[in-house]
Amino acid sequence: GIIQNWERPPYRDVLIQSTSTCPAGYSLLATPSWPGTTSSACACSSTAYSTREATSQLSSDAYVCDENQTQAGCVTQPSISAVPLGQWRGSYICTKRSSEPQLISASKERPIPTKAGSCEKGYTACGTGTYEKSRSTCVKNGETCPITGALMSGTTPIGYSAFTAAADGKSLYTRSAYDGEMPINELIVALYTEGGRRGDCYGTGASQKRYGDPGTSYGYINDYPRACLKSDTRWGVVDSQLEA
Repeated sequence: GIIQNWERPPYRDVLIQSTSTCPAGYSLLATPSWPGTTSSACACSSTAYSTREATSQLSSDAYVCDENQTQAGCVTQPSISAVPLGQWRGSYICTKRSSEPQLISASKERPIPTKAGSCEKGYTACGTGTYEKSRSTCVKNGETCPITGALMSGTTPIGYSAFTAAADGKSLYTRSAYDGEMPINELIVALYTEGGRRGDCYGTGASQKRYGDPGTSYGYINDYPRACLKSDTRWGVVDSQLEA
């Protein structure tokens, strides 16, 4: 939920690496499992023809092959078990968080800069100006500022500089701009179909613990995580990849 998000420290670094063992102080970003398929799909070639029915036969994503399709050479596809993704673009993602969340306790928040742009003792300002005008924030002395933007790209995006390379030629670029941008508190790798809503679910019920609305999937693919009743659609997309 949103409150739980505020209770998580923001990210201050993200690494892309070839192994699943993250450096000290970093945690491996969780990835979902591809749901697998059922055995209810029938694959036919473009020339499939049933002499029994005297008609061409078409593939189906919702039913096993019937007698006519089988006679025409169509094949019922075997089911495929769920597959943990583990990696993103052939690499593993490791994240490092700041030591304090925005909401430290029910009655205490992490300090924000004063109108003069300074932080209380023991903290360093990230950004210039106030939180209200530029979304600047304070972090404990000695810590790097949380990242406010992230984007996977094959070329350097405008406004980004820091990057870490992935296995497929793309790189994950980050920035700590604080020019109206807030620190990133959560990164999620999610499955959804094209046209589905994107946004973290919020609420307390079991149905509110998954991500977004998967839209309509092909009949032979097992269900993606179900839609939630309430979702925060302000989430941005860092990267997306089509299902191969």
